[in-house]
Amino acid sequence: MLTLQQRLAKCVAEFVSEPPALAVEKAAKLPLFLRERFQLCSAPLWGRRVLFAVEDDAWEPGAPGEYEKMAAALHNQLGEPVVLVLAQLSSYARNRLVRLGIPFVVPGSQFFIGHPDAGWRSAVIYSLLITARRYGLDQAKWLEDVLRRIPTATTADLHELLPANWKPQAA
Repeated sequence: MLTLQQRLAKCVAEFVSEPPALAVEKAAKLPLFLRERFQLCSAPLWGRRVLFAVEDDAWEPGAPGEYEKMAAALHNQLGEPVVLVLAQLSSYARNRLVRLGIPFVVPGSQFFIGHPDAGWRSAVIYSLLITARRYGLDQAKWLEDVLRRIPTATTADLHELLPANWKPQAA
């Protein structure tokens, strides 16, 4: 069975350019209660270095308010964006964390990064990137080309930019 950290690495492999690495030096700055509960991993996510706070499997799932306080303490102590990585999360807790704007990942099932209004946009982008990968496209090249072509594309031409129909534009 995979550990939570291994599941995280597998889950975010689609988004990061390098696998999450342990951030031992960052963890040393944390108060004891946070060091005991979380293991820190660092990885670039969408052009920004992010810390993933991987909750130890031995802990019982916390209440949303508890996670809110821990996320704030992690951010204040480390001064960097922090994403909670949790083994499980009830639908009530998930909804509360989204409303509170607390980034989290439950590897293999739930992924929320950013503001609640960004959730739908993130889901659309994630879906398009995964579709591009399934069609064997270089996701970065596809996305760069599509973003460059969208401003001048007509509504009738947009279907050509979907991963299933995309062909790189000659330079």
